[in-house]
Amino acid sequence: PALTVKGHSVRPYIEIKKQALPSDFMPRTLTLCALGDSLTAGIGASQETGGYAFYLRRKLLSEKGIREVVIEKYGVSGNRTTHLLNRLDGEKIAKSIQRADGIIITIGGNDIMKIVQEEFFDLDLEDFTNDKDAYSQRLRNIFAKIRKWNPKAPIFLVGLYNPFSLFLGNEEEFDIVLGEWNGYAISVLGEFENAYFVDVKEDFDRGGTEVLYEDYFHPNDRGYELIAEELYKSIIRVFFPPRK
Repeated sequence: PALTVKGHSVRPYIEIKKQALPSDFMPRTLTLCALGDSLTAGIGASQETGGYAFYLRRKLLSEKGIREVVIEKYGVSGNRTTHLLNRLDGEKIAKSIQRADGIIITIGGNDIMKIVQEEFFDLDLEDFTNDKDAYSQRLRNIFAKIRKWNPKAPIFLVGLYNPFSLFLGNEEEFDIVLGEWNGYAISVLGEFENAYFVDVKEDFDRGGTEVLYEDYFHPNDRGYELIAEELYKSIIRVFFPPRK
C-alpha cells in the first residue's frame, strides 16, 4: 500500500537500473572520407554508379541507425602510396579527414604495378620482397598523418586483389605476392588504434573476370559492389557493434 504523509499519498520508491541506449536508438549522419587511387575514383564503373561509394551509401542507408550518409571522395587514378602521402598535406583533404566519422583508403595496387612495369622482362618474386620495408613505411606514414588530422575516427584499408595473373600468368606466384603485401598492410594497421583491414581478395578470386572491367585490372560495377559489401560489413561492426 502507498504511504500517507500529512494527507498525501506517497508512491513507494522503485529502483530502475539504467541501461545504455542501443547505438542505433538515435539515427545519425555518417560522414566518410574516401582516399586513394583509381578504386576510390571509380575507374571501370558505369556513370550511374561511379564506384563502390554508390553501393556503400545505399547499403548503409538501409540501417535504422543511419539517417544520412555523406561520402567525400578523393581518389586519383594511378596514385601510389607516395602520391597519397603527399596529397594528405592538402588543405581540402586535411579538413575532410578532420570532420570524418570514418576514413576509407584504397592504395597499393599501383605500387605493385610499378614493380611489374620496371621489371617486366626480368620479373622475379624477389623484386616484390625488396620493396617490403619501404612500402610498409609509406603505409605507416600515411596512417600517422591521418591520425594527426583525426586521432579517433576508424580507418578502413581495402586490401589488394589479384588481377595481375590474368595478363602476366603465374597465378600462384602472384597470389603469394598479394598475400604478402596484404600481410604487410595488416601488420602496419596493427600499430594503430581503431584501424581495420577490409579483405576483398577472396571475393575477386571467386568472381574472376566477371567482376573486372574490360581492362581486366579495375573492377566493374559488380566488382565495386563486392568492395562495398565488405566495407559495409566492417563499418557496421565498428559503428553498431552487437549488444552483449
